[in-house]
Amino acid sequence: MKQVVTFILPTRNRKHLVRRAIDSCLACENETVSACVIVIDGESDDGTFADLKDAYGSDPRVQLIQNSKSAGFMNTCFQGVELVKSKWVTFMYDDDVLSPYFVDMVGKLVSGDDNFIMGYGAEYDATGVYPFKPIAAYKDYAAAQLLLTYYGRPRGIDFNGLPVSPICCVTTLEVLHEWTTQVTRFCSRNSIRQHFMLKRNIGPDLMIYLLSLVRQTTGAVPVAVAVVAQFSAHPASMSIRYGSSELRIGYWLAKIWAFEFMCQTKRRHEAAICASAIVLMGARILMSRLTRVETLWSGLIVAEMSGVLWSAIRNRILLRTITESYLHIVHWMRPRTHQALPT
Repeated sequence: MKQVVTFILPTRNRKHLVRRAIDSCLACENETVSACVIVIDGESDDGTFADLKDAYGSDPRVQLIQNSKSAGFMNTCFQGVELVKSKWVTFMYDDDVLSPYFVDMVGKLVSGDDNFIMGYGAEYDATGVYPFKPIAAYKDYAAAQLLLTYYGRPRGIDFNGLPVSPICCVTTLEVLHEWTTQVTRFCSRNSIRQHFMLKRNIGPDLMIYLLSLVRQTTGAVPVAVAVVAQFSAHPASMSIRYGSSELRIGYWLAKIWAFEFMCQTKRRHEAAICASAIVLMGARILMSRLTRVETLWSGLIVAEMSGVLWSAIRNRILLRTITESYLHIVHWMRPRTHQALPT
């Protein structure tokens, strides 16, 4: 029996791009894998939903739902998780494109004894499609090794630029159910988390990677050494619309969540490394914003940094955190020697 991988695809007013995204998901089919796409339209007013019904209304692999635009992107994502029936799942964005070889990565996941797999993504102009190549190799990494790379410690990782977009990975429905709970709980604690992670949608995507990695305490995580997804660049894309400063804050907050999770699970060595990176990242974010006279959120950024240091004291890792901060600074000052992704 084929294993199903489900793609959750929120969309709104992307009539000119969304069918390309859906078709790239439906191409994730072979002898052992079949695809299902849950498309949730947020009351598009450009004819998107009518066009999708014409194109996929009779396709049993595509589930079309129209949601209120007032629900917001993150609530739509949470709704999509509740609709999934397969074990394997990920998200897809309406302007991006999956590699035609993405199915090979899914096939490796479902045929092995793994619960998470990932590859790399590449930015490409939205008017074209990235020149994808077959996945020539996979490399196994310890989950902690990948996790710490997100905190600036790429020891033994061959390539720069681990992705944050979930379109480059496949995880389990169990993880996404827990992800929904964790995002909601974490963001309920203050306004900076609510603003960047729930209203701006920056950070919860990275949390899918972080949660998948912190939950895996044994075994290896397979990584496809290839570009498996295109991040489409256009004026309305999130990375351009929000700018680097806001993106950095949202992803920094996601890393604070994983640090708190490691403290709760008594992973003190990894927590100390993460704490040192978070404090240094926070200081850089704060200084960068202040030099541009952007004072909004400064107090809460300082409060988040203070909370991390207080957690380090409570968990008796402050001295180790200070030591790791020195090592982080030394690492940042070294010339970068990691390879670029294969073209």
